[in-house]
Amino acid sequence: MNAADMLLSRWAWFYLPLATLLLAFGSPQQASAQETEKRKMPLVFTEGDPTSSREVLRVESARWQVTEEEYARYLELMKGPRGSFSVPNITPVEVLGIHAETPAERDKYASLWVALIKADTERVLVFQNAVNNVWKNEYANEPMINRRRVNQLREASDSKFGPLRVNQEQTSISLSGRTMFFTRPRCSACDNQLETALDLMDSGQITGLDIYLGGVVPGDDEAILRWARDRRLPIERLADRSITLNHDAGVSTTVANQIGRSPSIPMAVQRRGEAYEWVTLR
Repeated sequence: MNAADMLLSRWAWFYLPLATLLLAFGSPQQASAQETEKRKMPLVFTEGDPTSSREVLRVESARWQVTEEEYARYLELMKGPRGSFSVPNITPVEVLGIHAETPAERDKYASLWVALIKADTERVLVFQNAVNNVWKNEYANEPMINRRRVNQLREASDSKFGPLRVNQEQTSISLSGRTMFFTRPRCSACDNQLETALDLMDSGQITGLDIYLGGVVPGDDEAILRWARDRRLPIERLADRSITLNHDAGVSTTVANQIGRSPSIPMAVQRRGEAYEWVTLR
């Protein structure tokens, strides 16, 4: 999966819910009402300093790759209902696209938005890979995500999210090759096994996980991405391909036949070259 694919799924894969983050970093009540209101408003030019206003207009329009006239229109739109309807950090490109007056204009802003997000996604992935490498070098024996700590924060904040699966005693399984995990949508047993597989990755007992999703139209990559987003698969592992997403397309049947078992879902198989071994994840 490349960066262009990753931008479709970058928005929702976080292990900490909002309540947890508020507990860890403070309450929004700590900010004054005036500061909150200020964050909701875009830059407003004053009559008293037209030179400075013009310079800000030039800089901000260039930052968002729109014309000065377009940026001025964005400011005007934010003075009306759009400023109340939208989240405080809505971008000029989104506002202009929402209020486009022709299909061609709408397509123009959509293309600009995708290009901006794609470029930002690539930057995020490059930085995340650097973070992963530092973590592996300096904290090799510690999981990047402390699931027990996450659960403590969730419980303390009375989070509506259930606890992450934490295995108190994990059976050691030596996987010299990657693990193939076969699953399908709307399968609670599959989702439980997936959580176990992610736990084993966190503890270093699984080095690579190749997920094969059945029950979707072959070639429908968007269906796989939706499935992955819903299960909050860690984006950093998808980026470095320690986790891959694949269509089943009969692979589960082929692999099960090679090891002399009937295919079942969920199913985990260890792959060593051309040899396969049934694996129980626990």
